[in-house]
Amino acid sequence: MPLPLGNLPLEKLLSSIPTATLGTAALVGGGFLIGGAVLRIAGQVVGIAYPTFASFKAIEESKGPDQTKQWLTYWTCFGCFTLVEAFADRLIFWLPYYYAAKLAFLVFLQHPKTNGASILYEHFVRPLFLQHQGTIEDKARAAYSHMTKKADEVMKEAVADLTKNGVHLSAAANEVLRAKITEALAAQSAQASIEHPTSIA
Repeated sequence: MPLPLGNLPLEKLLSSIPTATLGTAALVGGGFLIGGAVLRIAGQVVGIAYPTFASFKAIEESKGPDQTKQWLTYWTCFGCFTLVEAFADRLIFWLPYYYAAKLAFLVFLQHPKTNGASILYEHFVRPLFLQHQGTIEDKARAAYSHMTKKADEVMKEAVADLTKNGVHLSAAANEVLRAKITEALAAQSAQASIEHPTSIA
């Protein structure tokens, strides 16, 4: 008798599917049957949309520290992957089946049977961050301070420019208004002289 999949929670449904089946489906089916654009969307859904919802549920339903740690671990690994992908984009975007492989990797990271995020975190991310934690924090503080100063400078320049241009615009508007009033008065005066000509003695 088939499983009533419609009544299963999403986590149990994912857990009930063998990992090899998911990976093969993502690589083979995705590579041959689905275009790159659809695979990119699928990657966003699998990599961001579902984990976001699962994180929300972990917070709201208070499933305990293990569940919260699982999704914090996933987001840490996903963030590292996204940074690498952003810098290596020009090298990897042309690789065949890249988006299918990315989809399979994202499934590997979050699937309960593979627990890939924990493996990646313990063996690569955690040692790297622990080794360079001080440097990363110093660089982050320096970058934040630099960006804050630049933002202040840009804001001051924008306010000064807006004030200066605002004065010019105001002066120009006054000139236009004065010209319009003068023109209207002249037209009114000309109309009055036509309707009531002055008699010359």
